[in-house]
Amino acid sequence: MNKIVLGIILLLSLILCPVLYFIVGPKLNDIQIDALFICLIICGSSALYCFIVGELSKNNSQMDKLWSLLPEVYVWIYAFKSGFNPRIVVMAVLATLWGMRLTFNFARKGAYKLKFWEGEEDYRWKVLREKKEFKPHFKWALFNLFFISIYQNVLVFAITLPALVSIGSENAFGLIDVLATFLVLTSLIIETIADESQWDFQTKKWNMIKEGKKLEELPSPYNLGFNTNGLWNVSRHPNYFGEQAI
Repeated sequence: MNKIVLGIILLLSLILCPVLYFIVGPKLNDIQIDALFICLIICGSSALYCFIVGELSKNNSQMDKLWSLLPEVYVWIYAFKSGFNPRIVVMAVLATLWGMRLTFNFARKGAYKLKFWEGEEDYRWKVLREKKEFKPHFKWALFNLFFISIYQNVLVFAITLPALVSIGSENAFGLIDVLATFLVLTSLIIETIADESQWDFQTKKWNMIKEGKKLEELPSPYNLGFNTNGLWNVSRHPNYFGEQAI
């Protein structure tokens, strides 16, 4: 029940925050409205694609593949519409670097195929589909429509709205922007190093297991099952730390 309440609160906040901005926040200019309209079309089209293709292909990781691609599309649209305002160009470059790191990490796990609707599906969707709470299938279809397809697309779109608001800023690129850029790059480096360490650790661990060794027979630290090297010795989830810091 607590999870349901939390989900409702998050959904309402996702809806109410933009509504409140449009009611009491600064008025959007024509350039912002034009950019917003274009991105809303992309967001809606993506949600429709994820739902239809997810249902037809039985692969509900369609949005997972787009999660790291759409933000930079939105921010580069804002940059273009702003006449390549320096602040928004920097934001677009940072979003692109973030997306490249996440896309690469997802791609090497087999998520992308030439036929884009195929590829490795996140195992958690399969686990959820098999739960009795999502039987018969129409219950899962509703979950696919409103959470996987619509909610996640709106969430990805929403995280780019600061770049849209920045179009209307009259402040020149300054020290605060430099500091913010530095912090984002630092966080991106942290999660990239963490990703590589985790990939190397898990690859070596599973290679030894595939050779017929049991987990407890593996040399330390692989016999623990989880990574304790480098940043993973300092934080249980250094990649999440970097992501949240961004």
